[in-house]
Amino acid sequence: MHLVIDDVLLLCYGAFGYLLVQRSAWFGSFSPSTQRRVAALMPLAAVCDAVENLLHGYLTGEGIAAAPAVYGAAGVAASAKWLCLLLFVLLCAVVTGKRRRG
Repeated sequence: MHLVIDDVLLLCYGAFGYLLVQRSAWFGSFSPSTQRRVAALMPLAAVCDAVENLLHGYLTGEGIAAAPAVYGAAGVAASAKWLCLLLFVLLCAVVTGKRRRG
């Protein structure tokens, strides 16, 4: 059940991040190419989260024989997800700082 809820959540945060950048004026101070890169961060994090969920699902099912490699791959996916999420939050903080300064 946890993975089903997480799948819904990752769709929501992936779409939210993309739409925040693409459809709001909040990131308007960034160049179009930078906006595209920033817009890709949350969907990329969601893809990494989905990969992590698939690997965890495999491990909890029948993946005992390949556990070390699968755990490692899930760890890489989780790390990539958190890197994308933290970078997005950092860029939101940069935008907030720019907007406050005028």
